[in-house]
Amino acid sequence: MSVLSSLKLVAAKRPQAMPAIQVRRNKLSNKLYEQIKLATALNEGKTYNPLRLRTFRNKETGEIKTI
Repeated sequence: MSVLSSLKLVAAKRPQAMPAIQVRRNKLSNKLYEQIKLATALNEGKTYNPLRLRTFRNKETGEIKTI
């Protein structure tokens, strides 16, 4: 237990935002993944519909919904 009491703990600093190059890499890999899924579905004779979320505001109530 003496080893644990001698350790000094500090708060870890996490980056606030991802670097721009990492964002672009993620976007590219996601689009390639969708193309692969589409190609395999077409090869099997099925259809592939990627999930797309869309946010809109109801004009009457002002409520924001995600569909």
